[in-house]
Amino acid sequence: MVIIWKWVLFIIVVALILPGLALGQTWGCTDPQALNYMADATFNDGSCVYPVTSVLPTAVANLDAKISETSGLAFHDGLAWTVNDSGNTPVIYGLDTLSGSILHEVVLANATNIDWECLAQGENQLFIGDFGNNNGNRTNLQVLIIDLDSLTKADTLWAEVLNFNYEDQTDYTPASNANEYDAEAFYFAGDSLHLFTKNWLSQTTRYYTLPAVAGTYSARLKDSFDCDGLITGASIDEVSGAVVLCGYKPLGFGLYNSFLWLLWDYPFYQPLQGNKRRIGCGTPLNTGQLEAVWMNPAGKTWMTGEAISLGGFSQPAKLTFLDLSPFYMKGTTPTNQGLVYSTNWSIYPNPAHGYVTLTADKSLVGTYWSCSTTSGQIVMSGHISGITNTINTAQLPSGIYYFTLPERANQVIKLVIP
Repeated sequence: MVIIWKWVLFIIVVALILPGLALGQTWGCTDPQALNYMADATFNDGSCVYPVTSVLPTAVANLDAKISETSGLAFHDGLAWTVNDSGNTPVIYGLDTLSGSILHEVVLANATNIDWECLAQGENQLFIGDFGNNNGNRTNLQVLIIDLDSLTKADTLWAEVLNFNYEDQTDYTPASNANEYDAEAFYFAGDSLHLFTKNWLSQTTRYYTLPAVAGTYSARLKDSFDCDGLITGASIDEVSGAVVLCGYKPLGFGLYNSFLWLLWDYPFYQPLQGNKRRIGCGTPLNTGQLEAVWMNPAGKTWMTGEAISLGGFSQPAKLTFLDLSPFYMKGTTPTNQGLVYSTNWSIYPNPAHGYVTLTADKSLVGTYWSCSTTSGQIVMSGHISGITNTINTAQLPSGIYYFTLPERANQVIKLVIP
């Protein structure tokens, strides 16, 4: 009986002490701009709540009637690049960033514009999201991939094709503007595409990832978010990892309000698990039907909106500008370009075959670690049990992996498995 009670006491002590050892920090809202800011919080738990915020964007230019259905936005070689959505010609338009005038046009020779809805850009590639799905029944969802540097050097290009489906979709019954598998927003980060749905019925969004290479794949469902509206565009600040989503909220009778969502200071490749701040952008009078967004590392943000016509009222397509830098803390989110590398723990050998050794300072004993792919999928996890730890990575396919300490400011070690 004495032995049993000793074990009970031991379990109670472990239950009380181990969480403190593992966490080692105070969780809470770390953003001074939030209503529930905690001055003593050292680790952001994504709980920040913000005041209602509305900022009217600055009008840059009305767009040419040839791009009245603008639905994507990217910036390269001094030009803003956009595309039209469903049923239009397969053309990418290069715009003057001051006047909005069309300065260059590129035709994709091997593509059809079924429903082009977003542009995403990597270091060397431009991705065109042909995944608009108003009826919810498409079985030919695609991403077209072209060489980014060729945009200003050619009038005609050929695209590689990425075909995909949603891993969780089983019902393909047509439901015009009344389904949960439409999509108009994605960005590139790491080696993956990060896609957000436009859920007509619930006005929420689901977050999926895809490999960013030609082939056929199932988009992997990662997370969801009650965005209170229809998401129509996305962009990422590739330095800090801050993400901006754009969209509009239907109010009935053909009326709606435009908005942005800022996502930042989130755990590694989990954009919906950090700070989320909504910025109202007025009505279509200010933005047109807001369809596309692009944000640079300084928070400077451009948007395009479709032309609208309601009754006797009409507005041309618009290019607008908004400075988002006052509304979020830059440089807090680790991405593939902005990893927070550690100085008090290490993994070797690297590159590695089979077993690796993780060494750590005594202060890290008990800390949780996880190993993720570049698309954010956690493939291994555990706790640091001592100064020297042996981890079997033999089951991992060749590739790049990130070991992180989520409880320690997302410290990261990049591991290569040949």
